[in-house]
Amino acid sequence: MATAVKTPQLQQASGTPQLQQASSPQTVSGTGGQEQDRYDLQSRPSLLTRLIQHLDPFRGKRLRDAEQAELWSRLEGLAGDLRALQHSVGQFNHRFSQLAGDHGQLVNRVGNIQDQSVALQNQWAELGQRAAATERSVAVMKGDVHFQNRRLARLDRGPASTTGTPPSDELQSGPVDDLFLAFEDRFRGSIAEIKLRLRSHLDRFRGLPSLFPGRPLLDIGCGRGEWLELLGECGIDAYGVDRNAHAVDACNRRGLEARHADALTHLAQLPDGALGAITIFHLVEHLKLDDLLQLLEQARRTLVTDGLLLIETPNPESIKVGASTFHYDPTHIRPIPPLLGQFLVESRGFVGVEIVRLNPYPDASLVQEKSEVADRLNELMFGPQDYAILARKA
Repeated sequence: MATAVKTPQLQQASGTPQLQQASSPQTVSGTGGQEQDRYDLQSRPSLLTRLIQHLDPFRGKRLRDAEQAELWSRLEGLAGDLRALQHSVGQFNHRFSQLAGDHGQLVNRVGNIQDQSVALQNQWAELGQRAAATERSVAVMKGDVHFQNRRLARLDRGPASTTGTPPSDELQSGPVDDLFLAFEDRFRGSIAEIKLRLRSHLDRFRGLPSLFPGRPLLDIGCGRGEWLELLGECGIDAYGVDRNAHAVDACNRRGLEARHADALTHLAQLPDGALGAITIFHLVEHLKLDDLLQLLEQARRTLVTDGLLLIETPNPESIKVGASTFHYDPTHIRPIPPLLGQFLVESRGFVGVEIVRLNPYPDASLVQEKSEVADRLNELMFGPQDYAILARKA
């Protein structure tokens, strides 16, 4: 009987092509024959595999063409970006050139402004010097006029009374008192100049706790009243005393509270702690040592606790002051060096004593040389013209 054999069929199982051997009714004798048939079927390429291998060259070419087209597209995009960047760089270079031109013009304008500023500063300095010279000339003329007026006033009063009792409505003074205001105008400076120098002290008295109603500031030797005027402008309650009747009258005429009195006598009449602060400008160099010590003792007694004492006097550390300008005033007795002044104040029981050197000579007075010797010479010859002693009552 003949054996019926079915051909292999192509089946799709789970999406994978497979060859399946159809069952055969024929019984193949021997195990070796069955293994050989299975090997022959598996070693043959399937139809789908042969089809894919046949079509693959066309698929690869299409893929290469697509990749090439994409590459060209990207290259064209990059070329466009490069052209745009080149255009931006061109615009930037053009703008930079414009800014460079503007910068050059600006530098030229700044240079012109600086030149004009230097010229204006020179003109201003020249005007300042001319104004200072004019002000000094006016002060000299004012002093001379005042001195002559005082001489005429004495002549108008006639000979002195034989009884020695002058009219009560006249200011009584001697030749030195008559000379005072003229001396101040010529040698010390105008009222405006002195106010400018004294202004540096104001911050120490603004809001001073010891200055409260009923505890005023006393300016001993108030002179023409420059310091009193500054205090009044700041709303600080203050009054002054001076032995010079003409100085007191000048203060009163300007609306300042000044009393014609001797400082020691006036302080002796005050109760303990009656004053919030005491200032003494350019007076201690006129006093004998005993009077100076009494003045310091009375000042400490009449000051309220923590009250401030300020003393200003010429600074003999400056050779020009000690050897020359100090002696312009014939009523000066002796200069008081800073360390001596500090010692005297501390010896009367004041605490927190501080020395502040003031009013250096202007640059025009200095030796104009850049050397160590010149600096030392300027320090010794043209040091600060004045100094202040500040102290408190414990």
